Amino acid sequence: MTEQIEQTDAVVIGAGVIGCAVAWRLGQAGMRVVVVERGRVGGEASHAAAGMLAPLAEADREDEFFNLTAASLATYADFARELKASSGVDVEYRDEGTLCLALTQNDEEELERRWQWLHEAGLNVRRLNAGSALKLEPLLNQTLRFALKFPGDHQVDNRRLMTALHGAARNAGIEFLTHTEARELLTENVAGRSRVTVDELARSRMAMLHSSSFLIRRDSLAADAIGLVAEDAPGSQNEDWDLLLRAARRAPIVHLDEPLVRVLWGRTSHYAYEYATKISSLRWMMQRHPEISGCKPGAARVYGQLACWSAASGNRRDALVFTAQAVRNNWREPRAAIAIAAATGVVSVDKVRALKLAAEGKIPIVREFVTRKMTAGAK
Repeated sequence: MTEQIEQTDAVVIGAGVIGCAVAWRLGQAGMRVVVVERGRVGGEASHAAAGMLAPLAEADREDEFFNLTAASLATYADFARELKASSGVDVEYRDEGTLCLALTQNDEEELERRWQWLHEAGLNVRRLNAGSALKLEPLLNQTLRFALKFPGDHQVDNRRLMTALHGAARNAGIEFLTHTEARELLTENVAGRSRVTVDELARSRMAMLHSSSFLIRRDSLAADAIGLVAEDAPGSQNEDWDLLLRAARRAPIVHLDEPLVRVLWGRTSHYAYEYATKISSLRWMMQRHPEISGCKPGAARVYGQLACWSAASGNRRDALVFTAQAVRNNWREPRAAIAIAAATGVVSVDKVRALKLAAEGKIPIVREFVTRKMTAGAK
């Protein structure tokens, strides 16, 4: 199951209306998605709901949330038609509106308050006396005092909607893991964690473990222990990642989750256009650390970087070779697509740098990072 999750582009937790709709749209966009559901698909609130599409009838005030629900309702007819075409299931979309009834004194006071703000806001609502409401619905309770009609409110059969979304998602290639509870979300961020392992460092550089926050005992830097900072790292690049990997081989790195060091990051790096140095440094890392090659996502990330920098330097052949290696390890590696676009002339070298930063979750602006103090756990 873990391998199945790791080979996806996105994991959606919960197979109700919202979860299945999100998964369906992601599948339509070409993403590989797994939906994790602790029970059965659509077995909880989505099964019990009434299928009301009633932002006006349920709103207490006109705010941003109300505007969002009203805009969503305006697209629902098209959504229902598309869903039927994708699933073969008619969700029985109906647009005859909603009646809210005042049968008691409390009802009357509440509907009166609602009528005032809706009417003053110029929204689509009608006030009906008892006689007019009974003409529309003769079987209403004869004690009816008055009613509000919301012509713009609609509804669907919620259970058919659930069936349709499930079918459309499956037709889009979405996988469902039912009776499977998601208990923990694992990320590559170190916040809130006390240990970082060598496997995690092979998978991701974890740039948030900044070298200015390392704290290492002097005897741990002996040649028969972690060793000193590698002076042969090409251009002194990746020497901190190398040191972390060597330390983590001996024992997990202890992480003190406290903001004790401030690191200032500027707009550019001294090595921003030193493509040959970047390539040499990454190849040096691959040779020194078999853990990277042994971790498919980690290897794909490094090969993707090599492909990008080769493309940026104009070496089309190497860019394509490294791209193939990245895809072989992880076909979803975004840097591989960026490298192909650059190698074929679709994007410029500067665009390669910008896209690569975006793929790594970085944006080239001045910012401050408060990093966490690191302690090497090796003895």
